Amino acid sequence: MPDIVSKTEHVGIFSALISSIKNVAVGGLFLVIAPCMLFFNECNSVETAKSLAEGAGLVVSVSADSVDAGNEGSLVHTSGTAQTTETLSDPDFGISLTAIKLNRNVQMYQWKENKKTKTEGSKKTTTYTYVEGWQDSLITSTSFEEPAGHQNPSSMPYEDRSYVAQTVTVGAFTLSAEQIGDLSASEIYTPDASSYTIQDGYLYLSSAPSTPQIGDVRVQYMAMQPGPISLVAKQAGTSFSSYQTDAGKSISMIQAGTATAEDMFAAAQSANVVMTWVLRLVGFFMIFGGLNLLIGPLRVVSDRIPLIGGLFGAGMSLVTFLMAAAASLIIISIAWLTARPLLGIVLLLLGGGALVGAVGLIVMAVRKMKAAAA
Repeated sequence: MPDIVSKTEHVGIFSALISSIKNVAVGGLFLVIAPCMLFFNECNSVETAKSLAEGAGLVVSVSADSVDAGNEGSLVHTSGTAQTTETLSDPDFGISLTAIKLNRNVQMYQWKENKKTKTEGSKKTTTYTYVEGWQDSLITSTSFEEPAGHQNPSSMPYEDRSYVAQTVTVGAFTLSAEQIGDLSASEIYTPDASSYTIQDGYLYLSSAPSTPQIGDVRVQYMAMQPGPISLVAKQAGTSFSSYQTDAGKSISMIQAGTATAEDMFAAAQSANVVMTWVLRLVGFFMIFGGLNLLIGPLRVVSDRIPLIGGLFGAGMSLVTFLMAAAASLIIISIAWLTARPLLGIVLLLLGGGALVGAVGLIVMAVRKMKAAAA
């Protein structure tokens, strides 16, 4: 069961105002960074999509069995078996494996503090929950609100390590260092180490994996062993390099398994769409959060007024949501006006509609307040 510690304090309006005013600067910073990020994200998305479309129209599939000098400098696609004769070793645990990549991931059993704060008027309650679990990095327990009984070790006994083969071939070709680096060690490798306890793919530095204690360590190895791969890149002698497109982006793709050029470009286009939407959401929530931080002092004052505080907070949340949506859509539309004018105009109209809605809500709220005052 987790340990729970709750602390309640009464925050005066002056202290709350000072704290919210400090957050105004953070909100302003968000409102400067987010629009720039959104605009860059859209421009980058368009450039990437155009570059991938260009590459898909130029790529030539070749055999990895021999090097055709006629393809020198061309964007090529090939599939074959990635091979190496190198043995990768982890001297700390005596683990050795013939592989392209071998990653050591270390976890330590530690205390973790979770913090949750709830404010109601001048009453502020903070709940600290302490749970035990396996963690990938060191958690400094001296900064806990309640360090007594929740002490973690001061350092990790072992760090993560990555071991990479220097020479990897695919048929008659040799992969570049960049391509080797882009390959992922995604297979769990369970070593045969009789001197350690091994369970569920982890090597435990403990005799009781089912009942770990604070400070216990476990290690997991992830490997990429010789096997089939597919790649798209510029043929450069007997190796490969990035292909520079006229659209602006360079192309160099490599993955485990056998895949056609069409499949690889389709996957890259899908990844571009996903990343674009992720950054759009990040930008939107940065603007939404920034606006809420800017009106923080108004929230503090309204919270001290019975009945009005909750209504004001809910209303302003809706207004800032609409304003954030409007700002995001307008910024995105500006980036698309050149590449796809029709889409840009549609987004601009949607953003304008959201802005009009936000202004309408503000005007309505002001009128109700005046009517109530009269």
